This record gives sequence, C-alpha cells and structure tokens, in this order.
Amino acid sequence: MDLEYQAALKAIARKHGFEFATLKARCQSRRFIEARRECYAYLRGRGWSYPEIGAHFERDHTTVIYTLNPATHAKANARHLAYHAAKRVAREAGAAVQ
Repeated sequence: MDLEYQAALKAIARKHGFEFATLKARCQSRRFIEARRECYAYLRGRGWSYPEIGAHFERDHTTVIYTLNPATHAKANARHLAYHAAKRVAREAGAAVQ
C-alpha cells in the first residue's frame, strides 16, 4: 500500500478515535463501521476494486459493497433510531427493553 493511502487511512482512524490497526478487528460497533465505511469510500474513490479493499481490511468484497451501499445506511439508521426511541419510551414508562 502506498504511503499516501496509509497516511490517509490512519488519519481517518484517528478522527474516529482509534488506531488504524483496530479497523481490521471484527468489531460491529457503529463507531467502527462508520470509520471503515469512510476508509472504504476513500479507497474506492481512488480506483481500488472491492476485492482489493476487502483484502486490505481482511473482509470479503461483498462486505465492502454492502457497507458502501446507501440503502444499507438508511436501513441501519432507521433500526438504530427505532431501537432508541423504544428504549426511551420504555424508560419513561418504567419498563426495560430487550
């Protein structure tokens, strides 16, 4: 990998609060996913193929495609908002949300 790319990806990781090596972890936290998405988009915008990006992050190329798909973001965001809305309503009612 070119030094320019390495520096850019490290900067993206730092912006999100962690080291670049951490982005290769299997963590599904929203924070990590957002950082990976930004890295994938950066590399894709510079002509990298989905398989190349996937190999660099130790992921299947279909994971990269799925992560960069705008419809995926809308669905994930809707689920996230719905979950937190239900949690807030339950908290106000004095119940717990699973």
